[in-house]
Amino acid sequence: MVSAEPIQGTSHKIIHKLKNERGTSRINVGEAERLISIAVGIPMTIFGLNREILNRPVPILLGGSLILRGVTGRSFLYQTLGVSTVEHSPATIAELPDNQGIQVKRAVTINASPEELYRYWRDFKNAPRFMVNVESVQVTGDGRSHWVAKTPMNKTVEWDAEVTQDEPGQLIAWRRTQGPFLAPNGGSVHFQPKRNGRETVVRLEIEFHQFRGPIGTMLGNVFGQIPEQVVRQDLERFKELMEAGEIATTAGQPSGRRI
Repeated sequence: MVSAEPIQGTSHKIIHKLKNERGTSRINVGEAERLISIAVGIPMTIFGLNREILNRPVPILLGGSLILRGVTGRSFLYQTLGVSTVEHSPATIAELPDNQGIQVKRAVTINASPEELYRYWRDFKNAPRFMVNVESVQVTGDGRSHWVAKTPMNKTVEWDAEVTQDEPGQLIAWRRTQGPFLAPNGGSVHFQPKRNGRETVVRLEIEFHQFRGPIGTMLGNVFGQIPEQVVRQDLERFKELMEAGEIATTAGQPSGRRI
């Protein structure tokens, strides 16, 4: 079996180049291109890790680089050439201290009051209705809850979380207390009323653990999903649910998830 150490070393060099300067760590690979990179990189890496294939690190290196490119959205080559295939995105991505991961921030305006939105979100049992990967949430009391999510690779991930800040009508913050690194580290949602008095800006911030090396990235926190894509989908579904009372499928038919 091919040793993972030289692979991880190569990955660390790539990450170091991408993060050498904070100003150069911007995403420069578009969403469609990132999804293709992940879709190609995962089977290529698995192929390279096949026991029957010895002394052939090329598929692992190429596959791992593609996965890293897809998950982080950063290409050192694009950065060098001054190229970007990213369309305008309202999402902001910041690096956590000590290279622990990333924080994704995104906001959406919803035609509802902060109090109404806060009450619905604060009842975590409602989460499966708009969070695309969440299957169930069991409230265990004293601000604690147990979450079960399904990944795109048909795996189940479970974790426990607790509320760390709770300001009715304004803010809910939480953190993971137990569970695998595959689950989000924590996050917060802010409810800010607009001046017109009819709408609310909902800002969601989620922290994701950063797996090192192509193998870790392949098994990363969202199993092939782009972190900011997950945040965007959850907010869009929340907006649709709160404004229309239900979430439509891509075909335009009701999905059955209603308030």
